[in-house]
Amino acid sequence: MAQGDIITTDVKGIITTVWSEHLKNGWTAKEIQVEVAKRVQEKWPGKYKPGWPGLRATQNKIAEIKDEYKDYQKLTIPWHLGALEDCPLPAEAVSHILKVQKWAASQNLKPVTIWEAKWINNLYSAIKDNKRRWKLPLERAIWKAAMVYASCEMVSKLSGEPEFNTIQLDNALIQGEREFTLLLHNTLALSNAIAASQYQKKGLGTAKHYLEYLEKDDEK
Repeated sequence: MAQGDIITTDVKGIITTVWSEHLKNGWTAKEIQVEVAKRVQEKWPGKYKPGWPGLRATQNKIAEIKDEYKDYQKLTIPWHLGALEDCPLPAEAVSHILKVQKWAASQNLKPVTIWEAKWINNLYSAIKDNKRRWKLPLERAIWKAAMVYASCEMVSKLSGEPEFNTIQLDNALIQGEREFTLLLHNTLALSNAIAASQYQKKGLGTAKHYLEYLEKDDEK
């Protein structure tokens, strides 16, 4: 119980995830604190006293997260060609992003963000070269992977992780769509990027819409 008063990076990760999950719902600090305390007990039974972290500690961390979020908020807006001036990408990435963007629009999904566009650029070749293990249309597979990488990176940065560790994600990516999906549903901590975040059907931080879509896939 000696560590009970210390908000570790892992605990901040849980606060970040809960805050981002309910950003659009307008959850109060008290509602966030109650959910965070619940997840802390589920992750570390008996390590911290029930109800920890308290409301004031949670409010202080939320204030930090909001300040840090401002630095990254511009990356969460829809990607467009004009964004290349501030967020440059290789010329060959543009056609890849446009294809994924067109597919997302055809599925009535939200536009690809600048953050996701960066990951489309990073992941396109890896998934295309490994297409036989991704039993999905190429654009759909890339959209799925980019959504997860971008969401995890945001939570990692807001949680104060020194780096975004993608080893587990990368290994699952190479193994294919089935392993990638299983990782999302079964793991409690994803490469230290999302500390103790539980992959529940109600959503994964800012990737809530992704998981809802994934559940529809699973029902087919």
